[in-house]
Amino acid sequence: MPQLFSTPLMRRFYAPLFSSAYMFRTITAMSAIIVPFIISYTIQPFWLTQSSYLDQPRVNFKHQMILMLEGTKPGSDIVWSTYDQLNLMMGQKFRVAQIQARAEDANLDGKMDELHLSAKVPLKTGEIIHHVRAIMFFDYQLSGKVNLQMESAAYLDHVSMVSGGELELWGSLQLRQRSLLPQSSAVRTTYNTSVIVPSNGGIDSMSQVQFGTMLDNYLSRNESTILGDVYPVWTAAADSYFTLKAHIQIPPEQIIQYQPGVLETLRHGVIQFLAVYVFVAALLGAANHFIFENQANPNPNLLEQPAVSSFQCKLLSSTTRMYLTLT
Repeated sequence: MPQLFSTPLMRRFYAPLFSSAYMFRTITAMSAIIVPFIISYTIQPFWLTQSSYLDQPRVNFKHQMILMLEGTKPGSDIVWSTYDQLNLMMGQKFRVAQIQARAEDANLDGKMDELHLSAKVPLKTGEIIHHVRAIMFFDYQLSGKVNLQMESAAYLDHVSMVSGGELELWGSLQLRQRSLLPQSSAVRTTYNTSVIVPSNGGIDSMSQVQFGTMLDNYLSRNESTILGDVYPVWTAAADSYFTLKAHIQIPPEQIIQYQPGVLETLRHGVIQFLAVYVFVAALLGAANHFIFENQANPNPNLLEQPAVSSFQCKLLSSTTRMYLTLT
């Protein structure tokens, strides 16, 4: 015989207030909330205080740099820069150089993947180079969970006991954070100023452009960039030119650490809670079903009310409970 329709039967259990059955059901209902919260809160972090994500920054070379070549004797330094005021202040130490810079976007996503820089500095008779220092300036931008725009720098320093005619190096421009960046839709422009601390007249003092002064001010910032994973190749030679070649990569997956907002923090806490609540609620639910449905000696104060269909009616009074079946 085919089945035409089916419906489950429901049994309801009633008990007076503050009875043992009522207190048991209340305790299990509260435990289903409190126990998952305690467990998930103990497993830190419950509230998300820090997080990170991967992104490629948008970096543009500002075509601003300072290059210094040094020999073995004090005062043998040779300087070239893109700042006219500094070049005038250097006098005979200034040397006109041939500079070429090329940005490469390998995946055509509108973001620079690598910067190729070549500097060719002429040398006079008897000049030898043992030490190379340079600082380059970039426009650095982040977007997404953290919006940031700043002027950053890449500093390189290489010394050799053997005089050389060429230094070629490879490195990556890496983000350096001293503390977490706040998650905000507003653009953070705290350090969108010149790394060289300007005066009223621009660059009018040698102390402004000393590498020690610039790095001291620059590295005290909360966020900056450094030239990391440097692999130099020094070519020993005595030539009429010294050549510097730099290949600076922009990491395609830069780690950015930030402080999450309120909504992301709440979402993480709710997920942590629900992950434990599912198991605790299932365990307590099974215990409730077993205890209420398999009572050996039912409590007389615990009344079981059968399901009422359209063929049954229930007559209730203040002192009695009567069930009348209509036939």
